[in-house]
Amino acid sequence: MSLITRLRPDWEVTVLPRSVEDAIAWFKIQPHPNILFLDIKLSSACSAYFNGKIILHVKPPHKDKITVSEEKVSSFKLWLNL
Repeated sequence: MSLITRLRPDWEVTVLPRSVEDAIAWFKIQPHPNILFLDIKLSSACSAYFNGKIILHVKPPHKDKITVSEEKVSSFKLWLNL
């Protein structure tokens, strides 16, 4: 049992697929989650691709709180300009 399920037994915890392609497909068919934790450890280009495909399409009802490094922000901005 994970720490989250012990603290919040009424929450549904889902582990996403490990590949970028599978995660993108999963997000396209699933209802939008109330909270989303992503631990993205990918190359800059792949991370920007993943962020562009998922984060821009997931519109949670609450304000986003995203912590990213400046390097990731730069690569994401570069990807958006392509």
